[in-house]
Amino acid sequence: MRGPTGTHAAGFTLVELMVTVAVAAILMAIAFPNMVGLINGQRLTSQANELVVAMQSARMDAIRFNRRVIVCKSTNGTSCDTAGGAWSRWVTYVDTDGNGLLTNANEVLRTGTIRSGVSLLASPAISGNSQRIVYGADGLARDGAGTLLRGALSVCKATSQPAENIRLVQLVSGSRVAVAAANGGASCATPANPA
Repeated sequence: MRGPTGTHAAGFTLVELMVTVAVAAILMAIAFPNMVGLINGQRLTSQANELVVAMQSARMDAIRFNRRVIVCKSTNGTSCDTAGGAWSRWVTYVDTDGNGLLTNANEVLRTGTIRSGVSLLASPAISGNSQRIVYGADGLARDGAGTLLRGALSVCKATSQPAENIRLVQLVSGSRVAVAAANGGASCATPANPA
């Protein structure tokens, strides 16, 4: 088509524009669910990795300070919470006075927060130990009876995108930490102790 001055007019016809918009809409419909699954999966993995770092750091600190170092459930980041249910935060502290309790702010080594939309649930071995993981000066985590701890923490998002909506952070033999993805059927439940 020639313009008023005899040159060709640049642009798209209405049909070309409608085809382009339709193709873009189809591509977005295909890509969006995959993007949501990818983002959720990265959030779960990131939160699980933070927890692994907290547990490994607590173990190293226990050996370094030659004292018990404890990772516990917290609601405020300054004290431990022994109540059941999901963790919203955690505190890592060194037991300087040997009483097993977080008695002053100087004992706190680091804190962590669970992201919005993600839940953290403890297995019976951890929740039955007052919602704590206690590393001795030898670097081994033990339960209240003194046996090597075999527990798990479930980092979960109640969604079907991705299908593997759980990251299990497992502590076995009192020191070995492993992370495994699991399918929770779009829901979050208390994890079992590792076998």
